[in-house]
Amino acid sequence: MDGTVAMKIIGPWFIKELNELKIPGLHYDVTPIPAVDSSASGNSFAFADLRSIAIFSTTRHPDAAARFVAYLTSPAADRLLIDEASQLPYRRGLASDPRFTVVLAKWPTLSTYAKYVERSRDIDLDPDVVEIFDLLSEAYEESAIYQTASVRDALKKAAREARNIVNAR
Repeated sequence: MDGTVAMKIIGPWFIKELNELKIPGLHYDVTPIPAVDSSASGNSFAFADLRSIAIFSTTRHPDAAARFVAYLTSPAADRLLIDEASQLPYRRGLASDPRFTVVLAKWPTLSTYAKYVERSRDIDLDPDVVEIFDLLSEAYEESAIYQTASVRDALKKAAREARNIVNAR
């Protein structure tokens, strides 16, 4: 808002926030994060925070729950998710699916994000990812919030501990 950000690593959820801020003269676009020189852009992936839906076997309303899940995974619910929240469902061919053309056009640059939905992977691909993210959070707190260690030292410590976790398997 103060005109100082030239680049920001964000996701489609931020488009709604930018729209709500209504910053005069703000022009922006989105692009995938560059990969290393030896990687073709078709071989790179973004992370997603994918969610699952479950119906407990003890539910007193299994048919209603099944209908609700069917709705949540329907094109109608997908359109509503895009329209109301600028969030993208994880669907093959989302960017080219004619059922979503109009609603994707509502949000500037959202169709660009939609092209990369299929190139997303969940962050929970590794059983140790939560523990490793906790280490990074602790390193951030230690260096940036409590200022009890330099950023370099805090990250070195987190990296060492993360290697120990991975190598313990």
